[in-house]
Amino acid sequence: MLVLVVFIALLFASWLVVRQLASEAGRELRSVASENGSCVLKTYTRRYSAAGVAGGIASLFGSSYYYRVYSREGALLATSEWKFWAREFGDMDAHWVNRTAMYPAQDGWAGWGLPQCD
Repeated sequence: MLVLVVFIALLFASWLVVRQLASEAGRELRSVASENGSCVLKTYTRRYSAAGVAGGIASLFGSSYYYRVYSREGALLATSEWKFWAREFGDMDAHWVNRTAMYPAQDGWAGWGLPQCD
């Protein structure tokens, strides 16, 4: 039983490392500023191929897209990068609705209400 628990823990840790590598090797696809330009919502794609065969396997268990919101000064305000339970999509453009950054997800639209992005 202990061997199985250790094996599962190692698999999960390996998946996290591959996911991080894929994110770092990924690229920005689109960006859209909030109405007054105080924040930017960016769409990124992971490049799982950077991690070789392990990346190909990991891509089956995670989203290829993720979203980040930055302040005008470049500070990261929100990210979907580590929402393991969610699958984001890149087939529709992310956008702003007032102070809310919206992006396409498995259950429709997901997002963050960010009062500083007035």
